[in-house]
Amino acid sequence: MNLQQRLDEMIGRSFLINTREHRIVRYRFNDDSVEIVTDKKTFEFSCDEVEKEIAEFLPIGNDKVDALELLPKKNELVELKATIMENIKKVKRDKAYIPQANSINSSINTLINMAKLDITFMKLMNGN
Repeated sequence: MNLQQRLDEMIGRSFLINTREHRIVRYRFNDDSVEIVTDKKTFEFSCDEVEKEIAEFLPIGNDKVDALELLPKKNELVELKATIMENIKKVKRDKAYIPQANSINSSINTLINMAKLDITFMKLMNGN
């Protein structure tokens, strides 16, 4: 496995580096060095030393997160929309349903905020 493939495999994973946990966000090859960006710090190693240095990064038993897996599936979105529309109709028919609709609305807002967090995470993972 060459250096670029090895660095690709490290993206999204956590490592113990100098006694601190770091999650690898991205890397970049410069003229005579390699820059490795983590969630806590940016490391820059000379091309001659980078393989020796990253060998010292101790993996913390986790798998790379595929951010696309975190996003809701199409059928889940359809179901969510149907639930929202059903609740709007129920509130129009029966005002006593409002407390339950408020509770459902709160849960839906939580789902929306989670999706926003997932999008932010994906942007960070892609270096945007």
